[in-house]
Amino acid sequence: MYFGPQALQQWVQASVIKTEANPDGNTRDEKQATADLVFGKLIGLHIIADSLIDFKTANMVTNEILRTSDVLGFIPTQGPVSLAYASTEKSSPLRRLLRDFWVYQSVSTQTDSEHLRTAGFPAECVQDIAIDMIRIASSDPNNTNFNQAFKDFCFDDACRYHHHNRLHPACVVGG
Repeated sequence: MYFGPQALQQWVQASVIKTEANPDGNTRDEKQATADLVFGKLIGLHIIADSLIDFKTANMVTNEILRTSDVLGFIPTQGPVSLAYASTEKSSPLRRLLRDFWVYQSVSTQTDSEHLRTAGFPAECVQDIAIDMIRIASSDPNNTNFNQAFKDFCFDDACRYHHHNRLHPACVVGG
């Protein structure tokens, strides 16, 4: 936390090097398990930062969760999601990120949607996902743009998953 985002990125790189070192020798499940170990550590760090009201670190970790998912092509499954849902408030930006991963990203990553049915996957998260899917579907009653809504969603705006207050105002784009 003291050394900033570059140190965090280096730690993540070192943690997933075995996944990238032998991509043909690891099954998809093994790669998902490795990704979940990294996501679990990052989510744990986010929870600690959040409880210490260290929004700078929490936001830095959020950025790294997004980057890690993009680099690895996986999203967090049961273990990391359970940790987040058990340790955060309903309005947590971390919960919003995890929900959005499952709503918008699960179809374009290697993460199998069967993970939603895994024993122990938080029912509250499944409910959040279902509510969001219904909201998206109901906003397009003719289903003319339903699939487009998922294609158009972009995770580039990490600010929507950041904590903000008077000490940590909304991010400045391009600044």
